Amino acid sequence: MGSGQAARQVGGAALTGVSKAQELNEQHQITAKMADAGGKAVAQAKAINEQHGITSRLSTAAGAVVSKGKEIEEKHNVTSKLAGGLAKGLDGVSSLMGRSSTSSTPGSTGAGYSAAPGAK
Repeated sequence: MGSGQAARQVGGAALTGVSKAQELNEQHQITAKMADAGGKAVAQAKAINEQHGITSRLSTAAGAVVSKGKEIEEKHNVTSKLAGGLAKGLDGVSSLMGRSSTSSTPGSTGAGYSAAPGAK
C-alpha cells in the first residue's frame, strides 16, 4: 500500500469518526447539555459572590495593599534607595568589566560610560 492510499484511509477514518460524533451529539444533545451545565455553574458562582461579597472584599483588600504600599514608600523612600543601590551595583559591574566608574563625574551617564563630547 502506498503512502497516498494510507493517507486517504486515515482521512476517511477521521471523517467517519467526526460523522459518528455528530450523530451521537444529535441523539444525546451533548453540546446543549454541556452549555446548560456551564450556564448553571456561572449562575451558581454569581449567586455565591452576591451572597458572600467575594469580589467587593477582594477589591477592598487590594485597595488596602496599594494604600499600605504608598504609605511605606512615602515613609521610607524605597524606590529612591533601590535606584541608588542599582546605580552603585551597575558601577561596580562596570568596574569589574574593566571600565572605570564615572557616575560622579559631570557629563556621565551613570553606567560607566561618558557622554559624547558636547552632550549635556
